[in-house]
Amino acid sequence: MIIRTEGKERHNYLLNRKKISLLIFALFLIFSSTMVSNLINKTNTQWEWVIKPSLYKDISFLEGNLFKFYKNSGEVCIIDASTKDIYEYPLFDDIYFDRENVFIANKNSSFFYVDKSGNKLSDKTYENIYS
Repeated sequence: MIIRTEGKERHNYLLNRKKISLLIFALFLIFSSTMVSNLINKTNTQWEWVIKPSLYKDISFLEGNLFKFYKNSGEVCIIDASTKDIYEYPLFDDIYFDRENVFIANKNSSFFYVDKSGNKLSDKTYENIYS
């Protein structure tokens, strides 16, 4: 035997489904806003400059965590932002990243390969390293 209903059960089902969806959405908003406010208001968070703009000029990205900058005296330097190690190159006019732990140094328009510490990797000197 089949009994016809007026759709009351379906209406209640949709109404309950809508209420549950709204409840889940409200809980999501509450928890996400709490998480964001906790991230913003951490009391132990301290911000610090890795490269202080007043002490350095012409800051540029090299590769990974490496940044090149010039001291106000004109000396070229590289900083590893992950370790905060600063490598100074007072003998070079400029330095460029080539590949991992290999850099191209420029001194009086002569180019040569050096390691991160500034030691020459070979005795070869090039007039133009990019040709």
